[in-house]
Amino acid sequence: MCRIFGHFGERAASASDLRRAAELQFHGGPDSCHVITRGNWSLGCNRLAIQGVNGGQQPFSIEDKIFVVFKNPLRVAPLPPSGELIRQIHSRV
Repeated sequence: MCRIFGHFGERAASASDLRRAAELQFHGGPDSCHVITRGNWSLGCNRLAIQGVNGGQQPFSIEDKIFVVFKNPLRVAPLPPSGELIRQIHSRV
């Protein structure tokens, strides 16, 4: 299972603090580790690659403006026909 970590504050976390956070969680994601730091925030992920070993590097970036990490696998499934999803949700409430 992947492990995520980050820092948000008045100043950026040091590289050694971020490495230490990654080391403490290494058991949960020994296949890769990546960190993004911008200004006063950092976001990182230790990845356990069970599926898609050659892809899925995190944090994900969209146009180098939006960054996100996922705790669980992101699965793409076809959407049900229009309106069916709403009926399914209402039937479970």
